[in-house]
Parts: sequence; structure tokens; C-alpha cells
Amino acid sequence: MNNGVTQNKQTVLSSITGDKVNVNVGNNTHLKGSLLASGNYDENGIFQDNQNLNLTTNTLTFGNLSNSNYSSSTSLGVNVNYNLEDKKVENQKEKPQQKGISSVGYNSSNSLEVNASKTLATLGTGNVTVKDVDNSDELDRLNRDTTAVNKDLYSSSTGTKVDATLDTRLLTEDGRNQIKDDMYTASAILKSIEQIASNDKISVLDFFDETQQNVDVYNAMKRKIASDENFASQLQDPNLDPLAKQNMLQEIALTVMKELGYVSNDVKLIYTDEIGVNKVQVKGFYDPNTQTSYVNDKYNNSTSELVSSTGHEIMHDKDKQNNIFVSNDNLSPVEF
Repeated sequence: MNNGVTQNKQTVLSSITGDKVNVNVGNNTHLKGSLLASGNYDENGIFQDNQNLNLTTNTLTFGNLSNSNYSSSTSLGVNVNYNLEDKKVENQKEKPQQKGISSVGYNSSNSLEVNASKTLATLGTGNVTVKDVDNSDELDRLNRDTTAVNKDLYSSSTGTKVDATLDTRLLTEDGRNQIKDDMYTASAILKSIEQIASNDKISVLDFFDETQQNVDVYNAMKRKIASDENFASQLQDPNLDPLAKQNMLQEIALTVMKELGYVSNDVKLIYTDEIGVNKVQVKGFYDPNTQTSYVNDKYNNSTSELVSSTGHEIMHDKDKQNNIFVSNDNLSPVEF
């Protein structure tokens, strides 16, 4: 199953140009995301000003136009493998295998791209006379660079891909013994079911439910980014101070949890080099006693990574509220 959405809002540049441009206006001249200049476009489509503009107007006003592009795509697939026999031949020897459904696969992918720009009202150089400056717009704010008519505001792209397989031998004792025998060749499968096995979620329905919850959180975060220009802009800012980062993470947690029907608890930014019980650097962890999500600024290398780690901790908060939470991390928080 595949679906996608694309939305575009694009300005068509209006311009008055030529080798020599003479304009005389008795009242007001208004530039709305347009170019008024003398010159020509080069082979790269960049306007080169020759400074032969002569403009006389009583007043001059101007305004910019906005451009935006939004595109998203989603795909989802499921596959089932079925064994007709309870034995298989491997290296000319018979080996037992589980008859019936042997594995269930799930794959999904999501992508989102959002960008925005402005087409600036632009006036070329030359002899420009504005008689009534007091009743005109602030001319110092008017763009005079004909090579920079368009200004990018922000651009953001994100995506995720889930490709998982559940070996249904896990559901029986004989099957689990077969998995132990095949552990070297089935390591990818074991990794994909590790979280489910550690939480005693060993049914097919639990497997798909766990995967779908991750997709739901991602989609809710994606909608937040697409609908909030300020938030999308913050994702591109590498210089946010700790308080701004924490407020941003708290905001996205509130939005996502509310949309998914859960209570939003605290998200706190920390800075620590302590490691978790699994002896690896921890980007975030969840404290079930205080129902607080901690995101570690030391080991998240960008604002986008901070948001991604927050999404992971949101999953733990959901599990806690569903009474299925199992702790994997243990840190002593060092707050800013």
C-alpha cells in the first residue's frame, strides 16, 4: 500500500526589465514580489543589473510573496512465509522445521519534506527619485540586489523505515530451540524481536501493535513539524540554548501525546556522560517513578536527534500508561 501528498505554492516573478528602463509615475509605485530593474538575465538565469534604471514616483511601497512546498509519502507492506513440511534438507541432511507459518514480516516507510522561501520585491540601481519619502515604505528595507530575488526561509526533510520479521518459532518451545541452533544465520531476526521478547510480548498481534505504535508517534511528530513553521525553523537552528531546546521538546511531547490520547508528562534536557545498564552511551531514558522523560544533550549531535530521542522516550511513557513498561536504562540525571 502506497500513498503520497504534494502541495506547492509558487510565485511567478513579475518584472519590468530591459537594456534601459524609464518609469515615471505620478502617484504610487507598488512592488509586490516583483523586479523593476535595467539589465538582462545571464546563462544561469541570474539577473545582471546594468544600472540604467530611471524611476521617478511620488511614493513607493512594496511587499514580498511567499512560496512553500510540502510533500509526504507512506508505504506499508505485510508478508507471511508458510512451510508445507515439518522437515527440510540442508547439506544433504534432514533437519526439523516448524510446519505452518514460519515468519511474519512487516515493512513501512514514511518521508516528509517541507521548505519555504520568499520572493522579494526588488528595485535595481540607477537614478531613483521618490518625491514623498514620508508616505512611502521604509526604503532601506527594500531589496536592491537583483541576483538575490529569492530568499530561502527553511528546509526540512525527515523519514523513517521499518523492516521487521517475526520468526513464529518463538511461540513454541521446540521453535525456540530451533532458533538457538540457527542463531548465527538468524541474527537479524533475533535482533528484530529482541524488544518484544524482553517485554513478554510474543504474539503476532503484539508484534504488529508495537511496530504500529512507533509509526503513530513518528506520524504525529511529522504533522507537528509540517504545521508549525516556527518549530520547523528551530530544527534547523544549531545554536538553540538549553532552555529553548527543552521547551521545544516539551512542546512536541505535549502535542504528540495529546493527539494519541495520552497524558503528557515532563520532558527534561540533561547533560551527562554516564552510561546505561547496557554499557552504552544513552541518548535518553525514561523514569517510570516520576513519569519523566530525560533527553541527553551530550550524545545527541543535533536538534533533530534530540527530537528523535524524545520520540523514543514518548514510547516508554505510552508503555507506562498502558502498564507494559520495562526499563532498559538507568542513569542519574544531571539537569541544566
